[in-house]
Amino acid sequence: MELNNLNVAVTGATGFIGRYICAELLRRQARVTGVVRNPDRVPALREQGVTMREADLADLAALGQAFEGIDVVVSNAALFDLDNADWKAHEQTNIQGGRNVLQASLSAGVKRVILVSSCGVYASMGKDTPAEDGAQFTSDSWRHRANRYMVSKALAEQDAWAYAREQGLNLTAVRPSAVYGAFDTNFMPRLRKIAAQPVSMRLLHFSLVYAADVAEALCNCIADDATIGQSYNLSGEDREMDDFLAALREDQGIRKKFLVPVPVPFRNTFDSSRAKREIGFRNRSYAEGLSLIHISEPTRQPATSRMPSSA
Repeated sequence: MELNNLNVAVTGATGFIGRYICAELLRRQARVTGVVRNPDRVPALREQGVTMREADLADLAALGQAFEGIDVVVSNAALFDLDNADWKAHEQTNIQGGRNVLQASLSAGVKRVILVSSCGVYASMGKDTPAEDGAQFTSDSWRHRANRYMVSKALAEQDAWAYAREQGLNLTAVRPSAVYGAFDTNFMPRLRKIAAQPVSMRLLHFSLVYAADVAEALCNCIADDATIGQSYNLSGEDREMDDFLAALREDQGIRKKFLVPVPVPFRNTFDSSRAKREIGFRNRSYAEGLSLIHISEPTRQPATSRMPSSA
């Protein structure tokens, strides 16, 4: 579904998921503005037709200026670094920075915001398969090195919903699970290293979703006002990590005659049935997703809108 020259601003446009979001918006005929700290970081965005504006998440005035003339803001910028366990940095970027985006949107007259949250908000992760109403981390949750990003995203989303209700902001939240794709500096380098080893990670269920599928579902939310006030899990299928590693080895031409089984009894999966039903979310196969990573620019990817037939 085309977005008919809608003016959409994307914070964090030069980042991993941000580049896929911009690509899908352009494909659907939106007018895209990237709001970033360094507009020159990814020259290809300008070449593809993205207008670049400079603003830091901490600079409320600059954000307000960047959102002038915008119809929809995609609040995508966030700190996600598996090697960074600094709570203060997560708090400043994900919570306060997220609030600044909402405030600046309203000051610029923008009433429609899509928040890129995370399936990591769920406190029960690893224990069940939470749907959108699953229990989340709170300000009282114990914070440790492995969950500081997740706690910060939970608090940021909760703050966003409270602010939206208070100010009459038209908010939608999408919650991707672990995302893979081109430009990813977190999961893909680690997964490639694992794939190069002769190991089989049995019993580990880990939901991996392709970045272009996240971008497609997010744009479906923009196109459908019925998604206002809703949140959507955008999660990969409930499959063993070995399935992804096998596809990755095949994609990279890695041949392992023998694999040593390493049991990792852990399940990290989420219920995306609402997103599939209401916004046409889909998961393309690992083989297809991995093959598209080799394409240097995601604007060339042949993504097809999967809005429900009733929309």
